Amino acid sequence: MTKFDKKMISLTERLRFKIAIFSVAMMTVLGASLISPALPSISKHFHYVENIELLSGLVLTIPALSTALFSPLAGYLLDKFGKLVFLYPATILWILVGFSGYFVDNIYLLLLSRFVLGMATAFITTAASALLGDYYAVGAGRKDKALSLQGLFLAFGGAVMTMIGGFLASFSWNYVFIVYLSGFLIFFFCIFYLFEPRVNKNKKALRDEKQRQKVDYKPFVSTYFMGFFVIMMYYLISVQFPHYIEHNLGLDAKYIGFAMSASAISYGIFSFLYKDVVKILGIKKIYIYSLVLQSCSFFMVYISDSFFITILSLFIFGGAGGLVIVNNSAYLLGLAPSYAKARIYSILASCMFLGQFISPFITTPLTQSFGIKNEFLIWALTLLLVGLSYCFFKEKKA
Repeated sequence: MTKFDKKMISLTERLRFKIAIFSVAMMTVLGASLISPALPSISKHFHYVENIELLSGLVLTIPALSTALFSPLAGYLLDKFGKLVFLYPATILWILVGFSGYFVDNIYLLLLSRFVLGMATAFITTAASALLGDYYAVGAGRKDKALSLQGLFLAFGGAVMTMIGGFLASFSWNYVFIVYLSGFLIFFFCIFYLFEPRVNKNKKALRDEKQRQKVDYKPFVSTYFMGFFVIMMYYLISVQFPHYIEHNLGLDAKYIGFAMSASAISYGIFSFLYKDVVKILGIKKIYIYSLVLQSCSFFMVYISDSFFITILSLFIFGGAGGLVIVNNSAYLLGLAPSYAKARIYSILASCMFLGQFISPFITTPLTQSFGIKNEFLIWALTLLLVGLSYCFFKEKKA
């Protein structure tokens, strides 16, 4: 190990540094999780607008469309010019357009602000993941440990913010947008503790030459699909379960925030345990077992109208989802060459956010045609089939 590598390890193992890099990643989660408890209240407030059920779902997911569209561009620019030069202005934009929702009283202007939020998120999520891949590339097991800690940090931060969002939404739908101002704290942490990873001068010329080469994305196709599918399912939960809890179980926004936080908490716990689980199961079995568990969680809600069962199913779903999402990042960052990390990850980010965006377009017609309970059965069977199909997944070694 070179002095360059030892210095990198020394800097990136500091607690305040980890808080900074993990907080940046948390911003991409907060973009959606903050709004979820307020969806029924948004629907009520704009009840006079045609197709408000679909439009209120888009308030949650339309940032994902712009994130999916702009992530490949972000990946190219970040690999070419550096990460922090785009991360900092994107963070400021994220804060300002996120908070602007507090003042907007037009559903279409609100959707426009959410679209711009997604543009900022494209640069933030790609930069955060590429930086983590660079910071923790050196040292055995450091990458898996960092991804596990990041998952824990994201989930518990997201759970706290979701509960705060549910509490604020019980007073007024637009109060949830105030929480976006917390991004200023994250921004100042980044200014003080993050740094642009430097390439060893002896390797720079070779790296510059490789950057001009065409990147082979074929080994990552299965990972990209899984990123799309698991996030689509995750945001199906975010869109449909608040309505299920309010209309089928007869509970208000405070209970919605509490129930949705169960998914985030288990996501954090099992993300943190990923570094141990992957040693036992490996990449392939994590995909299979996690999707089968998520199938069971939907089936539980299908057969029982109980708030306790709802929380338990969300806990199972979130834990399995946490393993899959960390599994995707670990597999991809482990195979991606350093000169193309941002570009390769940007496609995964694009697929994940496309899954988030498309979720209400799939779930709303299904709910209207079959009812929300029967929709849960449909997704239970779909998850089971996709999980079993990954028995044929061929894992590539780094």
